[in-house]
Amino acid sequence: MNRYNTFWRRFFSGLIDGIIFVPIGLLDYLIIDSENVSILILGVAFSYSSFYVYTIYFHWSSGQTLGKNWMDVRVVDKSETRLLTFRQSIMRDSIYIILELIGLIILISRILELGRYPLGESAIENYLDWLATLWFLLEIATMLTNKRRRAIHDFLAGSVVIREEFWKKV
Repeated sequence: MNRYNTFWRRFFSGLIDGIIFVPIGLLDYLIIDSENVSILILGVAFSYSSFYVYTIYFHWSSGQTLGKNWMDVRVVDKSETRLLTFRQSIMRDSIYIILELIGLIILISRILELGRYPLGESAIENYLDWLATLWFLLEIATMLTNKRRRAIHDFLAGSVVIREEFWKKV
């Protein structure tokens, strides 16, 4: 059994983590009709940032989000002898964090301009969605074309995802 044979486990762990965050994603729909600009801004800031706080914290503290734990995979330093540092955990999500931050700034500026939650996406928000999709496809292509199944974010962070049974904490 290959220690790096993690594609489907990673896929399903992402689905599990996504399902965990559905209630937080629904926050936007709960606050969308609010006329209080402060509540709108705090709500979307929380909604946009919570998933990244979750992934950074769990990858740093244990190498596993809840989804990765359930699917028996762990993110470790590329040396495979230690967990990620806090910096590595941030680097792993850095591209998505940058795209989300740009989107959040645009959304907050639109809320401030309109005094309400904007309906529909702006052209730049659509562009950011396309960039995120393109990045995701590049990540998958990279992961499928190297021996250790490292995606671009793993190269950026100096990390690798391994099957749990191969993890031996030093």
